[in-house]
Amino acid sequence: MPMIRKIVFCLSLCFVIAGFNSCTSSKLNKVYVTNTKKVPLLAPSSMNGSVECYEYFSGSFGEQSFAVTCYLTSDNEGMNILMLNDFGVQMGMIYYDGEAAGIESSILPDNFKSEYILLDIQNAYYDAEELKNHYKQYKLDFTKEVLSDGTEVRKVFSKKDLIEEIRIFEKNIFIKNYLRGYSYELTGADDE
Repeated sequence: MPMIRKIVFCLSLCFVIAGFNSCTSSKLNKVYVTNTKKVPLLAPSSMNGSVECYEYFSGSFGEQSFAVTCYLTSDNEGMNILMLNDFGVQMGMIYYDGEAAGIESSILPDNFKSEYILLDIQNAYYDAEELKNHYKQYKLDFTKEVLSDGTEVRKVFSKKDLIEEIRIFEKNIFIKNYLRGYSYELTGADDE
């Protein structure tokens, strides 16, 4: 990691530690994947390997749109997403440790629950077979398909209704939730 990135990360980490006590933290809530079916987050141990990267996060949540750089870490112990502005200053944080989830953000809607983004990220990064078995317990279907151009397509269905679609190609992840009306894209930021 270049020196400037290390400095930015260290400064952001200081803001996280200083602001940690003001985070909205809660015991895990199940996510309403449909209007009637709730699904809990998978345990961090279901993570397929580990991820540590900068991502450019651009999204549209209803009428609110925004774009930030995120520092995403996820492994078998938990997931952390730091949202940074162009100067590397923390604008928000989402975390999950297997027992609790929390969110602190001035850019996401006030009523947005951290579990929704965490479940989306799990749907993109976690082991597809574990996700399939997990959703099956709640009478939902999870599919994974690899297209001829190498794009991986993951989908969540309730019967025949498509709830969410995730397209992964190289360093780009596009997530669209048809039921809730939001979408966002994670684009791998080059670490030069």
